[in-house]
Amino acid sequence: MPEVPYDGSTGTSARTVDVLLQELPELAPVVAEIEDELGHRPGADLVTAELADITARLLARDRDERTEMLLESVFAAIESVARTRGADTAEAVAFGFLANLAPAALAAAAPYLHPATEQLLDAFLAGEIEPG
Repeated sequence: MPEVPYDGSTGTSARTVDVLLQELPELAPVVAEIEDELGHRPGADLVTAELADITARLLARDRDERTEMLLESVFAAIESVARTRGADTAEAVAFGFLANLAPAALAAAAPYLHPATEQLLDAFLAGEIEPG
């Protein structure tokens, strides 16, 4: 899969949040709420952890067409982060998102995982990715 180009001048965390917001506009109100609470824009760690919580709730409920579409959008956005050039995306995806999903949620997520995300999950579970 090709990497997603990123031409911005912000840091790794901001790039990750930007990619998530670009790919998953439904996340914007969540980011805005966190920003209001913090008084500044949240970093990738908070945004990906919050996205993991939301995703776990979606995976745990009965899935209608809207839920399926949301899950597909979430994992497509995570895949975009995993493929973003120039950012420490392994840590953002592995420790920010995947590590915040309980084992049952990870198992339920399996059909939605894309190749780069699957590779990061395998590396994370094997202990090959270290937090920065």
